[in-house]
Amino acid sequence: MMEHGIKITLKYLLLSLGMIVVGLCITTISAHADIAKLGTNSWDPGLKSQQSNYNQKVHAWGSRSTQGMWGTSGVNYQAGATTVYTGNKSGYVSYRMNATYGANDLAVNSGTYGSGSGYKGFIQLWNDSQNVIAIGFIHDPGVSPTGYTIMVEGMANGKPVGGYWPSNAIHGNGHTFEVWWNGNTVTVQIDGLASTRLSYPVKSNHPSISFLGAARNTGDVVDVTFDGITFGSGSIKAEKIKAPAGKPYATYDATLNVSGSGKGYSGYVNIHDSSANPSAIAFGIQADKGNALSKGKPMYTFEVVNHGKTYYQYFNTAPKGKNIKVSLKWWKSKNTAIAYVNNKPIGITTINLNPRLFFNAEANGKSNGDKVNTKVKNIKIGVGNNSATYGLNGTWNTAGAGFNMHGLQAKVTSAGSAKTSGNYNTHGQLSYNKSIAITGTVSGLPSGHDWDTDLVAGIGMIAQYWNGK
Repeated sequence: MMEHGIKITLKYLLLSLGMIVVGLCITTISAHADIAKLGTNSWDPGLKSQQSNYNQKVHAWGSRSTQGMWGTSGVNYQAGATTVYTGNKSGYVSYRMNATYGANDLAVNSGTYGSGSGYKGFIQLWNDSQNVIAIGFIHDPGVSPTGYTIMVEGMANGKPVGGYWPSNAIHGNGHTFEVWWNGNTVTVQIDGLASTRLSYPVKSNHPSISFLGAARNTGDVVDVTFDGITFGSGSIKAEKIKAPAGKPYATYDATLNVSGSGKGYSGYVNIHDSSANPSAIAFGIQADKGNALSKGKPMYTFEVVNHGKTYYQYFNTAPKGKNIKVSLKWWKSKNTAIAYVNNKPIGITTINLNPRLFFNAEANGKSNGDKVNTKVKNIKIGVGNNSATYGLNGTWNTAGAGFNMHGLQAKVTSAGSAKTSGNYNTHGQLSYNKSIAITGTVSGLPSGHDWDTDLVAGIGMIAQYWNGK
């Protein structure tokens, strides 16, 4: 499901210079997500940048040491990371921009975006010297002296495009951005809200793409993290998915069959922990008519929750109502998860899980009246790295209000069997090769509510064996 996060103030949205009509048709990208190779840069000795494994996170931070306000003495006020290869003629990228100044964890946007007279965080698409666009937030005494606002700064064929939303138009310390380009235009959407979608006539047939933080003047501080950076397939030259060395700590194999109707439905296999700021990784199929990328078509989807903060990655268009072999594996030593379809890797991400682990078979519906029919069959789970943590404990739980919500019902549909070997040990229970069905029609949601505001799910869950429990 699309996570909107903190809503943006839209009352007084300014018409931007050179803006094309909102609601431009956007081409759906229907293949696995690309991992783009990035390189870090800094134009000021006080500003730093760092990228994560798999180039899905960029952190730009520091206190500016050079002299002169931004825009008055060349580009000497920013740091970040840029794609090593230019983008293709058309493409898509999504990410969550988090405020991490003063935060105790880069995944927990509990801080601010900086301090001082001015700072900004933005994505920049640079096609050539006459066609460039920067999109993000800004704190500046001229446009938003007491808070943040959205900025679009750029040129189209040498003429200015863009503008600024009103002062304090954006609130909160984390927002999701989606950006499309198609050779002739660049389109942006914020927090999944169609009302924020704006397009600009910027030539973009081979853009260099950067994720940047900037500070206005000497001593000003910026601290912004771009998390969950995901390029749509065919957007840019992709890096190959390589599994870490060694045996994964957890492996979740199943046959997934997902169908439904209405505004949205999904089915996932899920691995999660139970820490104070929980983390989870889910892989499956989601259809959402409100998603600007898929437009209701089923797509393979990663849902990644790092310490309570969520982002999504969308991959291939997926079949509806057909049996698909899926696998989700997690390497504890590298905090890395890889999803597989028919034994081929489709996505990779960093995820910080803290065992003891729990495993879900889950399905969701978006709105009242939506129908869900998900089957998670032939479930085989291996977990642990020693005799005290090998295998599963107890049986699959599908009963009770915490497992069946708003008309959806999870039920065990096959007896399963016991397993005694290694990390597939079921400790005497019939939990190996189990099958679970989640079906129903969504009901009981208050007016205006959907899966972005309420948990609308049917869930089967089982726990990792943990020191005899």
